[in-house]
Amino acid sequence: MTKSLNNLNFSTRCAFILLLLSSASQAATFTVGPHGNGDYPTIQEALFAASHGDEVFVIPGVYLENLIMTSGVRLSSLEGPETTIIDGQGGKCFEIAQAAPGTAVIGFTITNGGSMQGGGFWVFDNSAVEIADNVISNCQVGYEGAGIHVQRYSYANIHHNRFVNNRATMTAAISIIVDSSAEIRSNVF
Repeated sequence: MTKSLNNLNFSTRCAFILLLLSSASQAATFTVGPHGNGDYPTIQEALFAASHGDEVFVIPGVYLENLIMTSGVRLSSLEGPETTIIDGQGGKCFEIAQAAPGTAVIGFTITNGGSMQGGGFWVFDNSAVEIADNVISNCQVGYEGAGIHVQRYSYANIHHNRFVNNRATMTAAISIIVDSSAEIRSNVF
C-alpha cells in the first residue's frame, strides 16, 4: 500500500488520507424501539453499543430501565417527554460517571427514580452532562437530589426541564455538592 501511495501526487495522497480519517471518525446513529421497531429494544442495549460522539434516538414508549450512561453519547427522544418515558421503578433512572463533554439526555419523562441520592439523575466522578427538555417527576430519595444530584468534580448544564412531585429529606429537585457545579436555567419547579 505504501508503494502505491508514493506513486500518487501530493493532492491525491492528502485527499485519500483525509477520506480515511473522516470515515473512521463518523458518529453512528442508533434507534431504540420498544416493540422491535428500532435498532435495539432497550435504551441500555443501545447505550452499550454506542461510543463517544454517537447519537441514540428513542421511539415513543414506556421504558422500564435503570440506565448507565455512555460517555459522550447524546440520548434524545424522537417525540418529546409526553410520549417517551423512562420509569426507574424505584431505582436510579440514570447513573452518569466519568462522562465527557457531549454527553446529553434530552426530551424524556424521567419518573419513579429512587435511592439515597439522585433518583432521576446521579451525575458523578468528573462528569460533564447536559440535561434538557425533560419532565422529572415522582422521584424519591432518602437524602438529597431526588431529581438530579451532581457530585465529585462534575458539571451539569440543566435547562428547560420541569420538576414535578419529587421528594427528599433535604433537597428535592437538584443538589450540587463536593466541588461540583451546574448551570441551571429556564427550569420549572
